[in-house]
Amino acid sequence: MCTQTYYHYQCGCKQKGEFEQCDRLFDLKVNLQCATADSKDKTVRSYCAKHLLKEGGGGVVYIASKQRDGVPGGKENAAEPRDNSNRM
Repeated sequence: MCTQTYYHYQCGCKQKGEFEQCDRLFDLKVNLQCATADSKDKTVRSYCAKHLLKEGGGGVVYIASKQRDGVPGGKENAAEPRDNSNRM
């Protein structure tokens, strides 16, 4: 069965990724896809390009803390905000 990959980013965005044609249709050398494709989810370790800030561009930068409230990784891996507006 053909497979559609979806990327899940840490910011919560979901993006359609690579579509892979199944071996059966690929071997027939036709431009068809299965009537229903399997869905494969892939978790990405970063934010999507839309939610990543440019270096030196200003705004609020979040830096993940190593320990917060006595729990490694913090509360659900919480991040501490840092004001980056005065940074060059």
